[in-house]
Amino acid sequence: MKTIPISDSAYTVYITAQDMEERRISPASLNLDEAIALVRDARGDLSEGARLEVYTRGGDVLIFVWAQEPEFFLFGTLEELLSALEALPGAGGTVYLLEGDYILCLWASRELCRRASEFSQPLDLPGSFLWHLKEHGKRLGSAQELLSIANFPF
Repeated sequence: MKTIPISDSAYTVYITAQDMEERRISPASLNLDEAIALVRDARGDLSEGARLEVYTRGGDVLIFVWAQEPEFFLFGTLEELLSALEALPGAGGTVYLLEGDYILCLWASRELCRRASEFSQPLDLPGSFLWHLKEHGKRLGSAQELLSIANFPF
């Protein structure tokens, strides 16, 4: 099994015929529950609301996975952002700087987004806002990268 990233919110999972045989799953009769299990085996997780497309050829299977649209959270200071990230272990996401504001872009469960909203007002923006961030903002790094730097003992 191999996972290939496409973007921040999309990836593919390639499962060989041998992998399918080992799991005793027939590509011809692959159902949604089996496809979800294969993605979870490959990635360890599958975000709520993700969309899957499954393609088979011979005994091989290719699954395209699109995560739900990201949620955006605005922070006025780096300290506020880091406090939120400390309280949201494993949240993932990417942090951007746009016009002096810190924006956390999360592809996470509703529960995690609800918890994030305790620290910041969620921005009511479509997922396409990410393109604006990428073009006009500055990517500071992943949430985990920022926490690692902030917690480094200088």
